[in-house]
Amino acid sequence: MSYPSQRIAVIGAGAVGTTVAAVLAAHGHRVVLCSRHSPAGPAVTVDRASGALTAAVPTLTGPGQAEAVDWVLLATKAYDTASATPWLEHLVGPRTRVAVLQNGIDHVERVRPLLPLGIRIVPALLYFAVELVGPGHTRWSWGTDIVVPGDDPAAEFAQLFAGGELHVVQRKDFDAVAWQKILVNVVTNPITALTGRRMEVFRDGEIDVLAHTLMEEAIAAARAAGVGLTEEHVNQARDVICGLAPDTGTSMLYDRLAGRPTEHQLILGAVARTADANGVPAPAIHALLALLHALPEKVPAA
Repeated sequence: MSYPSQRIAVIGAGAVGTTVAAVLAAHGHRVVLCSRHSPAGPAVTVDRASGALTAAVPTLTGPGQAEAVDWVLLATKAYDTASATPWLEHLVGPRTRVAVLQNGIDHVERVRPLLPLGIRIVPALLYFAVELVGPGHTRWSWGTDIVVPGDDPAAEFAQLFAGGELHVVQRKDFDAVAWQKILVNVVTNPITALTGRRMEVFRDGEIDVLAHTLMEEAIAAARAAGVGLTEEHVNQARDVICGLAPDTGTSMLYDRLAGRPTEHQLILGAVARTADANGVPAPAIHALLALLHALPEKVPAA
């Protein structure tokens, strides 16, 4: 039996929001993008290896245009979470469910204060790489998976994508998988953002040594905090990094090149805070965190 069409609002018209909106609209759902600063509609396009996907997705440019929906997908940058509050006030009704499509390890804690009591929240980890090339236009270069917990709200979220190009995978060990994702991000994001280079930078032997150090510090922090991070989780994180094509970028690199703030406090900062709280040394992570914090907001023109 096919899943009925749902009313879905995607907050954030960046690379992730635009791509997810296009996939869901092409799958028959009634989707709107919500963005005050990046109007993308009436259609959005995703460039894929198999060809361009174009779908009709209107953009709302003010919370006053919004009304309650079945699902809200929060796809802003993690540091912009609070800015979604006016949208949430209009989009969330008693039966609305909210999925958080952001980086980090504290999705639910980040969003819970912004929502009425009783609203179900689904944290989601993204295992696909997309790049915004223009308003309403993204390039999808790698991956197809979204990982969510193994509970009932997450199963309902998975149904939104059933049979589509993005695959939702439920994991009972979600907390460990969230840290597994952080292991990938703590290595790839800061190094690409600081060097201004894509994954080819890891061909440099000294960079590879730095990457190993960052991952080992993050592993120690997670285990000290009681996270059930196994060797299998660690090996899978390493496999993800090794499997990325040399021309693949990262979200922090794209933000850096565009002169936007980066999510270093939600990625490296989360690991650094965990390490400090548990008495675990993390000098390499703290060093890169300091460098990222000191960067100017705009990249000088070449």
